[in-house]
Amino acid sequence: YDGLYQIYTNEGDKEKALTYLEQVLAAINANTRLLFTELTYYLGEKKLDVLLGKLQAAIEKEPENPSLYATMGSVNENLYEAARDAGNTDEALKYFDDAKKYYEQALEKKPDYASAVYSIGALYFYRGAAMTQEQQKLSDDLSREGQKKYEALGEKIATEFSAALPYFKRAEQLDPNDTNVLIALKEIFARQDNLELSSEFKNRYETVAGGGTVESYFANN
Repeated sequence: YDGLYQIYTNEGDKEKALTYLEQVLAAINANTRLLFTELTYYLGEKKLDVLLGKLQAAIEKEPENPSLYATMGSVNENLYEAARDAGNTDEALKYFDDAKKYYEQALEKKPDYASAVYSIGALYFYRGAAMTQEQQKLSDDLSREGQKKYEALGEKIATEFSAALPYFKRAEQLDPNDTNVLIALKEIFARQDNLELSSEFKNRYETVAGGGTVESYFANN
């Protein structure tokens, strides 16, 4: 059945491929390999709501598998972004909290899981980055009320970046050559007016982007 799924997928007949997958999963409930094949299908199709239930089933089968929790975190993060962009504030907050919870559970299973550490930092970082776009719109409002809103939003942005920083520091120690981590650290330190460290991580990013490697900064500082 897994072979038939692959054949029809390769032929572009995704619907027929999925019918084979669903039939066999219903018949042999314990086969985790096929369950992972199904997860890959729904990830590819971006059917995130369906995927949440499938992932929960996979976690019940393999409760010690950290990548399942990390994937659950990633799916909730995507749902958070969709809800945020649609203006559904309460729903966005729920998905944000769920994403963080699952990333943390991945770290409980594997404390040195660099991707999960980075992902928690990125949750806060990109929420702060989204707020900077709102703040930019307020910069044209020179009224007292407009400036008050501008400053209040600036404090919220600073809080988000401060929350992200410990995770990025830890991620840098686990993988000092991750360019995404280096960019985030450069941006956060620039935002905090720490130009010395911002420049340090700018240089490190350029070294890695140019094909070089660097040792961890925070492992020794």
